[in-house]
Amino acid sequence: MIFTDAAFLHRLADLADAETMPRYRPDIAVDTKVKEGYSFDPVTEADREAEVAIRAEIGAHFPGHAILGEDSG
Repeated sequence: MIFTDAAFLHRLADLADAETMPRYRPDIAVDTKVKEGYSFDPVTEADREAEVAIRAEIGAHFPGHAILGEDSG
């Protein structure tokens, strides 16, 4: 199924923006995810929190959908 509701997609982008932009600064803390085949796979608090917000919004609107995320699986 291809999702074409642009307003909902913009809402997801706004949620990600609200989590990432306040954390955007030069002294940002970066962790590395352990991933087979990669020696460095950076992830920040902003990455994690944006994914949490997006998952929550999708889950609220589409409770039966599964979500495969980059940082949370």
